[in-house]
Amino acid sequence: MPDISVRIEGLEELQRRISPSQFKAVLGRGLKAAAIHLEGEVKERTPVGKTGDLRAKTTHKGGGLRYEIGTDVKYARYVEEGTGLFGPRKRKYPIEPRNKKALAWPATGQTAAGLGRGPQGTSKRGGSLIVRKRVMHPGIKGVHMFERTAKEERSAVEGIVKAQLERALSGGI
Repeated sequence: MPDISVRIEGLEELQRRISPSQFKAVLGRGLKAAAIHLEGEVKERTPVGKTGDLRAKTTHKGGGLRYEIGTDVKYARYVEEGTGLFGPRKRKYPIEPRNKKALAWPATGQTAAGLGRGPQGTSKRGGSLIVRKRVMHPGIKGVHMFERTAKEERSAVEGIVKAQLERALSGGI
């Protein structure tokens, strides 16, 4: 997942004006506020599937001067980066049945006679089915919710941290 590094002007002045422990606390508050902001932005960019787990289980963790925004959902990487032709490997991958002899799906808008290739069947609703023992899946495009957030929210993160530091400089520690 992408990293965001923040460079803030005026840190030296703040370090001269307050104790090291206060400085660390002020900076830590700014970074925590930035982490909460980033978590919300990642969640807004995260698609919601059947369960909503990916969005719900995206959170921030850490403390002090280091925070991470992430999730423990196993499929998050595939949603972030994509799969198959759109993922890191840039190639199709096979899909085979696990519990049945073949894969089958409705042939939308087509009749069995109009399919013209491979074995076909008929669905219970009277429509035709495409039946295959194996297919090569082209993959899915990645959403890049973490990467896009890191790129698009960098200035917001800097602003959040800077606001905390300015408040400390003006005496509002």
